[in-house]
Amino acid sequence: MKYSDNEIIEHRISKSKNTFQFAVLAGERKEYLFTVSLLYYAAFYMVTALLKKNILRVKSHNGVRVFVHQELRMKGFITDEESQFYDQLYTNRQEADYADFVTFEEKTVKELIERTKSFIDKIEDIINRK
Repeated sequence: MKYSDNEIIEHRISKSKNTFQFAVLAGERKEYLFTVSLLYYAAFYMVTALLKKNILRVKSHNGVRVFVHQELRMKGFITDEESQFYDQLYTNRQEADYADFVTFEEKTVKELIERTKSFIDKIEDIINRK
């Protein structure tokens, strides 16, 4: 079945929001490794919705990171701090998923949840303005 670009964009936005909610639930259960991983994917899905809106194709997570820096930050859609935060989410996800004996503190995870919510809301706002 072929889906329209708008259907794909809406699907990715929904996927981002649902993934974020699962991250919050994992955080409430103190499953911080899962929380950190899911927060990255919530941001990733929202950025890929924007990519689709811009009719751009990226084949890797690093390609999405390049888009965040070169298109969003360099063109003033997001701040340097926000683009660095996306990188932090990526690095944290790598550690949570692949490193042995890594832990995240509750305070850190709560801050990541708040900042991720702000980030995905901002990207959704950019999508809706285009």
